[in-house]
Amino acid sequence: MKRGKEMKKNKKEKNILYTRMLALGYDDVTDFARNSKVPLSFETARRAIYENKQNMRHDYIVALMQHLDFTVPEIKEELLKRGDKCLHKLISDSEKGTPLNDQETIIIKGLREQPNMVPAILTILGRDVKGKATKKG
Repeated sequence: MKRGKEMKKNKKEKNILYTRMLALGYDDVTDFARNSKVPLSFETARRAIYENKQNMRHDYIVALMQHLDFTVPEIKEELLKRGDKCLHKLISDSEKGTPLNDQETIIIKGLREQPNMVPAILTILGRDVKGKATKKG
């Protein structure tokens, strides 16, 4: 029984959708589905994020990845990994996802290597864990 739970945990940790959801400050798929306004059912989001289902419709993957602020190159790469032949040529940039400059990449890499620093940086920026502005008073 323990081995099955370990395998599920490892599957989640290797899933880029799951990793990004957590990095954006969502607690779980329920939180993501409610607050991101992703135009997919909760069950579809859950299967993609928790189970890393590879047989999902490619347009669903695009919608999820756009709502998780992936860049166009990241979305195209994922679609190609999943065997897409056409859709990757048609997708447009997500509203928020943009390629990072060198400084931003260094900062993000540093925060990923030292996640305990994230709350300090968010405090400096006047943001809470989910990126919302905090009240100053």
